[in-house]
Amino acid sequence: MNFINQAWFDKPEARLEASGANLRSPRSAIVSPNGEVLMHITNGGIINPRRKALPAGTRMVRLGGSGLPHIAVAGNWWLEWQQYKLVEAFADRCGLPMPVAMRLLACVPPEWNEMTVVLQARLKVAVLAYAGNSAPVYDRDQRTGTSTYLSGSDGAGGAIEQLYIPGLVSPDLRHDCLMLEGYGHLPKELSMQGYIIRTSA
Repeated sequence: MNFINQAWFDKPEARLEASGANLRSPRSAIVSPNGEVLMHITNGGIINPRRKALPAGTRMVRLGGSGLPHIAVAGNWWLEWQQYKLVEAFADRCGLPMPVAMRLLACVPPEWNEMTVVLQARLKVAVLAYAGNSAPVYDRDQRTGTSTYLSGSDGAGGAIEQLYIPGLVSPDLRHDCLMLEGYGHLPKELSMQGYIIRTSA
């Protein structure tokens, strides 16, 4: 079967990015004396990303950092609908705003995403994704000097499965495979309410 994002998925950097490597930062690479890249330092992403074929009609959710839906939708990181419902259940159980629950389970520090808009979309055609549980994040805020560690656990051994869909940063690919079904705006302060208390180290 041919997938519309096959060429994007097959790029070697796609799995690295799904694993939490920041390929835009030269500091993420460990290089040998002859200049060969031996490995990339990872932080966050997905633990052991595996290939997953998502059929047409799959409903997905994403939280974006821009209040403009057409900008916020431009990202490779998504959750399938059932995984998003786990985030909502965790938020309800712990008395947390949904964006904070998302930060904790998807391991997303504030510097990475403001989470001011929630988007729901459906796939028009089948795509390939990397899927897996959230990998832990260690984050140090340079302004305050505080460190946070996000484990991705709900405290009872539960976790969520994230999707990294290579190519969705491309406007042409998004047009061909993604149908935005709805969106809502979230107050910026909502994505931080209770976050620092639960994560400060």
